[in-house]
Amino acid sequence: MTHVLAGAIFCAFVLFSTTGAAGQTGGSGEPLAAEEPGVIDEEQARESEQTRALNRARKEHEARRAEAAARLEAEQAREKETLRLHGSVSGLVRRESYLNHERYWTQREFDSISRDPADLSAMARRGALERDLREIGSELRTIDPARQSAVRRLDTLRLR
Repeated sequence: MTHVLAGAIFCAFVLFSTTGAAGQTGGSGEPLAAEEPGVIDEEQARESEQTRALNRARKEHEARRAEAAARLEAEQAREKETLRLHGSVSGLVRRESYLNHERYWTQREFDSISRDPADLSAMARRGALERDLREIGSELRTIDPARQSAVRRLDTLRLR
């Protein structure tokens, strides 16, 4: 951007110095008289074209920079979402593993308790373990779809 500005200033300086100022002499040593209207129009047209070219180049450069910034921002957002989904999947897998382990040992304990209806403490313990098994099963049924959904979203993100 500064190079373009410096180039524009340099071009303006060169243009000013080559066209001359009032009181300068021409190549023959005579003072320059008022230039012909056609020469002035050509110089103005050339200056105008140079200015348009510089403005066009600046706008194209700014557009490319804005496009690159938008692409970078989108990529960073995608990476952030990918990391979040990886964390979610990892947490859900750990929770599912823990619950499966918990269900296994709760089921073993449930199966080892006496089924004698006369043993009230055993029956109460069996009832509590049954509730625990139902709660574990219910949580496992909610975790599995959540994990599968997170994996699908992660796969979709990877395909982009």
